[in-house]
Formats: sequence, structure tokens, C-alpha cells
Amino acid sequence: MNPNNIRIFISQRILTRYREEAFFELARDERFRIFVAFGDRKGKKYHKYASIKSIPRFPHARLGTLSLIFGLFNHVNQLFFSPGVLRELMKFKPHVVLTEGTSNILNNVLICTYCLVTRKPYIWWDLGRIRGQDKENKFRRILYPLISFYFRRAAIILGYSSFAREYFLSIGIPADRIIVAGNTLGLDRHLQFQNTKKKNAEKLKMELKLANHFVFLTVGALEKPKRFELLVDSFRKLSQKDKDMKETKDKIAEFDYYILFIWGDVEPSIYGPYNTEEERDNDAIRIRKEEGDENGIYKLYVEKGSKVEVYPYSGSFFEEEVK
Repeated sequence: MNPNNIRIFISQRILTRYREEAFFELARDERFRIFVAFGDRKGKKYHKYASIKSIPRFPHARLGTLSLIFGLFNHVNQLFFSPGVLRELMKFKPHVVLTEGTSNILNNVLICTYCLVTRKPYIWWDLGRIRGQDKENKFRRILYPLISFYFRRAAIILGYSSFAREYFLSIGIPADRIIVAGNTLGLDRHLQFQNTKKKNAEKLKMELKLANHFVFLTVGALEKPKRFELLVDSFRKLSQKDKDMKETKDKIAEFDYYILFIWGDVEPSIYGPYNTEEERDNDAIRIRKEEGDENGIYKLYVEKGSKVEVYPYSGSFFEEEVK
């Protein structure tokens, strides 16, 4: 295999915008030649399970897909099958395959079997287990023997978080076969427009006659497992940090830098106030070192009048600072 011409076949049930951005960045690396095969269901219900309509910026195949999405045992279960994925695999002749794991199991019957027969390594990209999900999905348990057969034969398990790593270690996967990838969202590119977006937001609030109101904005699917109430509760805790916000607005304005820390995606806490951004960011680094990367750390700006804005730290911030 030529290390400067590695052919990577990527399989996705659907292609989301943030994954398109991640794969585009990978495609720009001259060492790799990538090909992405993804499904595209037509159903109107559960519309979040649909691929982007724009044309991806890399070699790809948009495959006809049979899908079944249904509620059972208090879980939303999903099955996607794109039979054309085998044809694309055989045409591309990859050196390595990267595939979604458990959620892509029907396609993986074709993909992983192809890899085992042709002795091509495959990478199993999986959530493992969801923190806080106390009850196991009984439908998934039925499929577990099939799922286990394939992920135990993967060259690498690519986990979404250190929690996924702990799960795969607990069921016997060797540590040297597990890599934690984290979030594929390119925060750095979006954060560079932060100031411009703040100005646009203020203008929009004026147009909607919301200038004097606190606005909570979330982008993404509102789903119970995502626990959006934690973020709302964090703002509530911030407003209660002083018993009487009206009497202490000036005091808060003097110290308008805070940290929102969500332990294990379960329990929110507020750190601060800090005198400067640098002081706050240094404490964020300390918290990350002490508590690990499984917990959420966000920066808060509190302006006079109790206006609150929350922003994520980019992954690169901690990669550069936490040693």
C-alpha cells in the first residue's frame, strides 16, 4: 500500500451537513483518496434521518435506501439498507473501510463480510453505549449477536467519546484497537464569525421585538435523550447565583466571565465569576485536566442586564493547552 495514496471507503446511513464538512477536510489531505457511500430515504416522518440535498464536495454515491423507523420498547429503532453499497465497494477497491457501526448493521452485513472475505481492514465507528440510558434497548439486544460478530473483528473501534472507550474495554476489546475520535463538528471555522453573528442576532431580536427578552436558542433535533433541560437549568442556576439580580446587576457586570460545567452530561454547575477571559480559560484548562474529557465545559458571558451567552470551547483549544 502506498502511504500517500490510501483508498478509504466510507459508509454512512445518511450524510449530514457536519459529516460532509468532516469528510471534505479528509478529502483535502493528499495522502488519501476517499469515496463516501450514503443512503437517502424518502419518508416524511422522522425527517431528521435524511441526507443533505446539496452535492457533496468529494467522490460519492447517493444510494437508494430501504428504511424502517419505529418506536418499540421505549426507543426509536431504525434500520437502513442500501444494497448498492456492495457494488460501490467492489468498484472502488479500497485499502480500508470506515463504516458506521451498530446503527448501520444491515449494510454492515454486506460491508464487513466483503472485508473479511477480501481481507481488507475495516474501522467500526460506534457510540458504544449512551451515558444515562439506564434501560438497554431490547430490540438491539436481539441483534447483538450479529453486531458483536462484526465489531469484534474490526481492525479498529472508533469511539465517539471516552465513555465509548470504557464500554468497549469492558466487553473485552483490547485497548490498542480503540481510538476516541470525539466530535466531527468543525467549531474553529464557525467560531471565527462569532462577532458578526452576534451583531446579526441583535438585529434579528429587534425585528422580532424580542430586544428586552431573554432568548434561548437551540439548533438541532429536540430529543429527550439529549437532555436540553440541563442547559436551561444551568441558566436558571446562574440567575440564582445572587438572590436578588436587580440589586447585583452592576456587580455581575464587573465580573462577566463564567464557566458552565456539565458533569457527565448530567449535573450542571457554574464556576466564576472571573475578572478576565484569560483567567476563566486557564481555569477551564485546570477543570479539563482534573475532570477529564467526558464532561462538558462551556464559556459564559454575562453582560449588564443579566444577558447570558454560552459558547463551546473548540476541541483544538484543549488539544493545544492540555498536555
